[in-house]
Amino acid sequence: MTARTIPRPHAAALAAPLLWLAAPAHAAEGSLDIAPDFGELALLLVLFLLLIAPAHKLLFKPLLATLDARDARIRGARERAAEVSARGDAVMERYQRAVRKARVEADQLREALLADARSAQAAVRADARAAAEQQRAQARREIDTASQRARDELQAESAAIAKLVATQLLGRPLS
Repeated sequence: MTARTIPRPHAAALAAPLLWLAAPAHAAEGSLDIAPDFGELALLLVLFLLLIAPAHKLLFKPLLATLDARDARIRGARERAAEVSARGDAVMERYQRAVRKARVEADQLREALLADARSAQAAVRADARAAAEQQRAQARREIDTASQRARDELQAESAAIAKLVATQLLGRPLS
């Protein structure tokens, strides 16, 4: 147990009963007599010395022990509160770090998905362009083939028509 001084309000409360034991002052011929009565003083001193040990053992020692235990509990509670607060701060920091990491990962995943979607879109576009180009080339070939056939047919028919016109103009068949 540590040495402890009694606070003034406590000391005054403890000394109050002793004031009741003090003898009243007597006036002596118009003046106040403040000289102590040594017999009474000795009796009070003996009573004080006899009562201080039991009062210390029964009153002061338990009271001071209780106050010291209370201080120790308060100190322990404050230390535990500081530890809990520090752990809470650490948990909060870990949580915030995890949230930041999750956001970064989500952003990266979103960017990767967007890049994949863009490349898939570009591939679909390229395939569509290639298919359109292939269809256009096929249509061009078919048009060219049909045009050539039509020319060939027209040429054959034009020769027959020319022969027929020449026959009618000349009035005789051409050989």
